[in-house]
Amino acid sequence: MSSHNLRWISLIASPLVILTLLLGCSRSTPTIISSPHVTTTTRPTLTLPSYTSTPDSTTTQTPTPEHRTLTICLGAEPVSLFIHNSNSLVAKNILEAIYDGPIDSTDFSYEPVILEKLPSLADGDATLQRVSVKENGFVVNDAGEMVLLRPGQVVRPYGCNLSECAITWQGEALEMAQMSVTFTLKQNIRWSDGKPLIADDSVFGFEIASGCRFQEHPDSACGFLGAGGHQTLINTASYAALDVRTTQWLGLPGFLDQTYMTNFAHPLPRHQMQTYTPEEFLSVEERSPLGWGPYIIEKWQPGEYILLSRNPHYFRASEGLPHFDQLKIRFFISDENETLSALQNGECDLIDSEKSSKSITLEHLIEFGNSGKISALTSIGNLWEHLDFNIQPAESIINSGAFAGWDMDGDGQGPFGDVRLRQAVAMCLDRQAVADSLFFGKSPVPDTYLPPTHPLINPLAIQWSYDPVSAASLLEEIGWLDNDNDPSTPRISIGVTGISDGTPLIMNYETSETELRQQVFLMLAQGLAACGIQVNLHTYPSMEFFSTDPLSRVYGRLYDMAEFAFLTGVNPPCNLFLSNNIPSAENNWSGQNSSGFIDPAYDAACMQQIQLLPGEAAYTQAVLDAQRIFAEQLPVIPLFLRLKTAAARPDMCGYSVDPSSTSDFWNIESFNYGESCK
Repeated sequence: MSSHNLRWISLIASPLVILTLLLGCSRSTPTIISSPHVTTTTRPTLTLPSYTSTPDSTTTQTPTPEHRTLTICLGAEPVSLFIHNSNSLVAKNILEAIYDGPIDSTDFSYEPVILEKLPSLADGDATLQRVSVKENGFVVNDAGEMVLLRPGQVVRPYGCNLSECAITWQGEALEMAQMSVTFTLKQNIRWSDGKPLIADDSVFGFEIASGCRFQEHPDSACGFLGAGGHQTLINTASYAALDVRTTQWLGLPGFLDQTYMTNFAHPLPRHQMQTYTPEEFLSVEERSPLGWGPYIIEKWQPGEYILLSRNPHYFRASEGLPHFDQLKIRFFISDENETLSALQNGECDLIDSEKSSKSITLEHLIEFGNSGKISALTSIGNLWEHLDFNIQPAESIINSGAFAGWDMDGDGQGPFGDVRLRQAVAMCLDRQAVADSLFFGKSPVPDTYLPPTHPLINPLAIQWSYDPVSAASLLEEIGWLDNDNDPSTPRISIGVTGISDGTPLIMNYETSETELRQQVFLMLAQGLAACGIQVNLHTYPSMEFFSTDPLSRVYGRLYDMAEFAFLTGVNPPCNLFLSNNIPSAENNWSGQNSSGFIDPAYDAACMQQIQLLPGEAAYTQAVLDAQRIFAEQLPVIPLFLRLKTAAARPDMCGYSVDPSSTSDFWNIESFNYGESCK
């Protein structure tokens, strides 16, 4: 985005006007404004450490005898490198060379990079403060919404973290909990121009994140704060520098942020504003942002490459990092043969996961990797495929002939309302065989919505392994009988609740038109047929399949069984299956619990997980309980985890793909090749 799309203005308004702006009044021009409800105070006078622009002996790497260049090939060119306008993977990968951190997400955990540590409740650098709140002050209510406190609002008083103890406020004296979190920068972090990176640079970054607006989305802040992103940003009461290395984040009263440990605002160089206008500053940020990471942008040749050089002020230079004097990032449009050739002849030293997935089939990636021609990199990703049961079908298909719609007893649930049928289907599926066939043995089958490597996985959650004999017993118990002793023909209902006798066990398997999902169907259909379950494949264009309206196959709950994928992450996504997340007219058909699953025990465990904070005693137990109930009740069947892949020259080291990182190059300073890797 060009710099004319952003500009600074000041905004002075009453809290009511500000709230109206936040809730959707359109702006005719893009702006950068002050954060409306954040307390603004004069920045404290900070005594800066003494630095010069010349690298000192503690951070200067011994010169290497040869000039080394690493060539990275990406499949696209970024539009912008402005940190708050760079959502593409190619932009995030390049930015890792310019900024290191400030916090990484790896292996489904957060790790500090330029901070001394991540704050925690246990260590006391994250606390819940008792604060008095007044009428018309900004708070976060029990529903998680930022509101002006007025009589009738449902809020949680201090000491109450769950909805069960929330009160309806009627004007009485009220104290609420306010999160306070402090972050401390490591010593000797410097911008690549040699100036010290200080806490006030993080405050400046917060000010930019809070205020910027883009022409395309004038009603939304373009910035983010921590892993909570925009939501955390608007629920922030203040963000300030306490001294040269320490910042403090305060949330609005009532806002208990589960990712509080990441709420360190991405620093931006305030000192650059001494020489640039706001428009010039943002233009620089889009093309050659000043960072503190291992490399500095030297040249951007549009359509061809970006050239970067070693940052002499990099805080890890004394460790011999980065390993290269120069980094060349090429925008390389190529087919599979050209990509594989480039990795072997030296045109490209490595490619990222996006280009790998688009340019090289997994089969050929593995083949060339096993032969030693390239280095083939694989990891599970954060995308998990699942098969959903339509437990509570839309009224329009009730008793219409659709399998999921049979509801002769009128309880609102179709045949999949019987958990035994869901469990039987799971045992008819050899999911590991499917995953091995698709991903060459590199993708495990998850038992819940978390991957097996997640630090919060419940190892005791029940596993539904491939077991057609036990599946047959469950089907018989329900009343789905093999009356002709031929397992290849559909079973027939005899005494099944809500279904007429003689109904065959035939259902539709619905999904999008992707080739992968059609392959999955063909393999799963064989196992189901062997159990006496006939499935018929129906595919739809993605726009039709996933549309958020009552005619959507998924969100309109018109299917029998449906296959698609969800994201997982550091925070376990139990909310996907809450009863208040069922798609309906009330939520504009955007609820993600498209199976219509309702289980009070699951709701209780998941809501406790959502409303408590990591580090509180009951949080981890709630996470484990929600997974246990999910695995037992099985509203959907987890099928497999998608793979992330990348490729490099055969003697590459230090480069790996991570399941939860938002960038492939989170550790780009450690990339190396050749003799140095031995």
